[in-house]
Amino acid sequence: MSRRTIIKASWNSYREQCIPSTAPHVQVVESRRAFYAGAGTLFSEILTNLSPGQEATEGDLKILDDIKAELEEYQQVLSRAAQEDGGRR
Repeated sequence: MSRRTIIKASWNSYREQCIPSTAPHVQVVESRRAFYAGAGTLFSEILTNLSPGQEATEGDLKILDDIKAELEEYQQVLSRAAQEDGGRR
């Protein structure tokens, strides 16, 4: 059974959509480091804060809802910024 590489696939998608193809190598490397650091931090926070056991609790669902809401809020900030500068970001 092969191992799934969800974060790698997400990084590849992010790189294609957000980092210019003309970006210097150092920008790509540092962006990848930041991307994986963010993914690792989020994963650690989820593991640390979710309840033990196999069944999700109301508290677990609230944590996931809060994470989703925070990410959606940030996406809106990015969208507004892109609109303000004519999509040059």
